[in-house]
Amino acid sequence: MTSGKLAKDSVLTDKIANDAVTTGKLAPEAVDTGKLANNSVNSAKIQNGQVRAADLGSIVQATNSAPVADTASVTVTVNCPAGTTVIAGGFQPANFGVEATSSLRLGNGWRYQAINKSGGASTAPVFAYCLSG
Repeated sequence: MTSGKLAKDSVLTDKIANDAVTTGKLAPEAVDTGKLANNSVNSAKIQNGQVRAADLGSIVQATNSAPVADTASVTVTVNCPAGTTVIAGGFQPANFGVEATSSLRLGNGWRYQAINKSGGASTAPVFAYCLSG
């Protein structure tokens, strides 16, 4: 029997035996996203190496900085823009002697804390890498 001899909607899910339809019986690309239920594919169903960084979205760098006087401590935060998710972050002291005391994710952004032991005024920049999509 070929598919041309079946009445429309005559083969329903409850009429197909378990494991009757295997990947070998499906035409290439017969199952596309329009035929998948929402949330039907999870990470366990994706073959290793099939999702690449470029498939996830673009990365946006968000930055912020604050002045820090000699011998003072500072806390600087940066938030990712709306529609993005923080994936990493960090800091880059403007002068040697500005020492990080903390650098960590905070909500949807990054927080950097430092103390200035450089002998002069400095700045404390922080950045967050944010994934769009």
